[in-house]
Amino acid sequence: MPHFQVEVCIALAAAGLGSGGLLFFNRPREGKIQLPVDAVIETLANDTLEHDPFDVTTPEDVVDGFPIDGDAFWAEMRWRKVLLTFLLVIILALDTISLGWSFVNDERTEIVINSIRTVFSLYLVTLAALSVSESTTERHSVYIYHLTALTTLATILLGSTAILPDSPPVKASFRLTASLLGAWYTTFTLYTITCILYFTTQRGPRLHYPADKVYSEKTIKAAVNHEEENVSGIVGASIFEILLFSYTTKVVRLGNIATSLETGDLPIVPGDMRATFNYSKMKRGMRDIRLRIGNWKPQPGNGWSMGWRLLRLNIKAISLMILLAAIAAVLFYTPALFLERLVRHLEVDTERKDMGWGWVYVVGLFASNAITYLVTGQLWSMSTTTIQVRLKIQLNSILFAKTLVRKDVASSASTLTSNADAGDKGGESVKEENDDFSSKAQVMTLMTTDVDRVSEFAWHLFSLVGAFNPD
Repeated sequence: MPHFQVEVCIALAAAGLGSGGLLFFNRPREGKIQLPVDAVIETLANDTLEHDPFDVTTPEDVVDGFPIDGDAFWAEMRWRKVLLTFLLVIILALDTISLGWSFVNDERTEIVINSIRTVFSLYLVTLAALSVSESTTERHSVYIYHLTALTTLATILLGSTAILPDSPPVKASFRLTASLLGAWYTTFTLYTITCILYFTTQRGPRLHYPADKVYSEKTIKAAVNHEEENVSGIVGASIFEILLFSYTTKVVRLGNIATSLETGDLPIVPGDMRATFNYSKMKRGMRDIRLRIGNWKPQPGNGWSMGWRLLRLNIKAISLMILLAAIAAVLFYTPALFLERLVRHLEVDTERKDMGWGWVYVVGLFASNAITYLVTGQLWSMSTTTIQVRLKIQLNSILFAKTLVRKDVASSASTLTSNADAGDKGGESVKEENDDFSSKAQVMTLMTTDVDRVSEFAWHLFSLVGAFNPD
């Protein structure tokens, strides 16, 4: 018989409040959804007030891609979200019936429990109903994230209380009455179904991006993969595909089929991972972001200033990585805990009279291992393929731009010198110019090596976070 319902309701209420708070503080500020292209256009307009020869970023550079059969995809998603809303309405109806039954029996604890569950299911129905009309990847993904997280939490909590036996070592202070068990198990089943459906819901349609805007003509001619869907599948992948990296299957199959794999055969990366976008972002950071603590500020060119700019530009990704590192550090010891409890249970219950807690420890051992591997995989992906790559692009692009400027100045100076000192000094001027260019190339090589070392800090950072976890 399920128990620990008070604790489950407290956890669901806290999750619902957290979800509502995130949606409120991250709501669109202008009364309409501002597309990423609009933000880039606004930024480019501000940047062009002062001409910059290296300002090569265009509004299209931030677009992930252009939908392939977008109308058909959103029509299918609309029917899918209507079905999910209907399932959540059934859950709301069952919770409301349970609440009314509690009032009839005058069970105060059950009234509180069913009231919280009814409010929680009402919140889920509201989110699901609002998501039906969304037909943009950004807003659609936000609702999918929240609904998946909340239904998954409800499924895990209700499922955990369903398998817990009545015997020690843990005793519940309150258990539901037998008259509500049917509604409770039906609710749990429906939560499981909606959780699976939300996990496998695509976040966006297939995308196409013009290859000539990313690759050179030579690279395009050398490519053998000319499929219309040429943007990385992570943009519209479902949460299930993201957790298992299923969107990389296309690349793996391409490697098995193609005789040679060229750069143009690989999927085009999303807009926030492209060099032009990250260079423009870094350039604005160099201009606008300043480190200042009280009256103290570092000297220009100090490493602390550059580190602060990189932190500010990548704060969301770094914060997510730190959170995942903290969770992974705790989960690392969870399988050992369940294994130790399972062995102790087998040693104490030699006649196998109480199998309930044995199955609990087995399920906990499997689930903790599975979740640990999923979290660790996302942690490594976030640190190496996201943060590390962005740091390399941002630092290398701004470094290369500065090197080109210095070369241009040096070239102009050398030309003036050669014109003024024509005659016997001409050969010496050309030699000095070549030496100047050679030294700049060497500096660029050395600085690129330093950039690689700085970017490696991304996958050392989560080790530092895990080191604070006590053994």
